[in-house]
Amino acid sequence: MDIGHLIGLVLIFYAIKLWGDQNTTHSFKLKKLSETDQLTGLYTRRHFDQQLTNILSTPSDELKFSILLINIDNFKSINKEYTQAAGDFVLQRFANKLKDFVRQTDVIARWGGEEFIILLHNSNNTIAKQVAEAIRTKTELLCIEYNQDIINFTVSIGAASYESELKDDQVIDKAEKYLLAAKAAGKNQVDVER
Repeated sequence: MDIGHLIGLVLIFYAIKLWGDQNTTHSFKLKKLSETDQLTGLYTRRHFDQQLTNILSTPSDELKFSILLINIDNFKSINKEYTQAAGDFVLQRFANKLKDFVRQTDVIARWGGEEFIILLHNSNNTIAKQVAEAIRTKTELLCIEYNQDIINFTVSIGAASYESELKDDQVIDKAEKYLLAAKAAGKNQVDVER
């Protein structure tokens, strides 16, 4: 083999490696985009569902977790009074605040619109209520400045804890039931499974 062929082979191998590295980087970026809500930077609903399915598929007699379903009260009025851009800003700031209330092992996602969901690992109703109340009271005190306006808002939260006989969607359904009860009770409330 002459030197020209050898250089040609080296260049081909280099090009293949470079293409593989770029493809891996591109795949990683696409995966991150599919898992992350573009506006808030939190996980998407789809990714949250996958995480919950993974947790429930791991056999364990000691599996304990809670679900918090959070809704920003009267969010449409924020959009109406301050503009949709202000509403988006509120969602972003609130999403960042939510991260302060959970551990790195917990999972936070934007559930849809102005709803968020949190999976609290190794949790029960008592812990879920404490975390939910902390989120509710801190949100009530939160002042978000947007274009020289101060936007205040509250949240309603429903919480439910996993029991071994429940399916994954049933624990979320229970949390939603308690969220609806919190909103019906006048909003700015936490309702937890008793």
